[in-house]
Amino acid sequence: MPTNKQIKEFWEKLSPTPDDWRMYEIWLYSGYPPIDLNNLFKYAVPKLDQSRYYKALSSIFYYDAIKEDPALALFWAIYQVIKET
Repeated sequence: MPTNKQIKEFWEKLSPTPDDWRMYEIWLYSGYPPIDLNNLFKYAVPKLDQSRYYKALSSIFYYDAIKEDPALALFWAIYQVIKET
């Protein structure tokens, strides 16, 4: 399970666009959204360029969590990709 620091870093690395600044302000005051597939595909995946997206998808199957918690596996795959940039 990711730590609070990792979750914060994850969401902050995926800087919001002007369209979703309001949502980002809400996160700052009420906490970041839970790590689930809905939030990841709504907020995180669209922030990845094509090469980072494919890199994250290709590495997702290396995480044992894919069977038990696909959202957690996707989180870690994206997290590793954004940490490299």
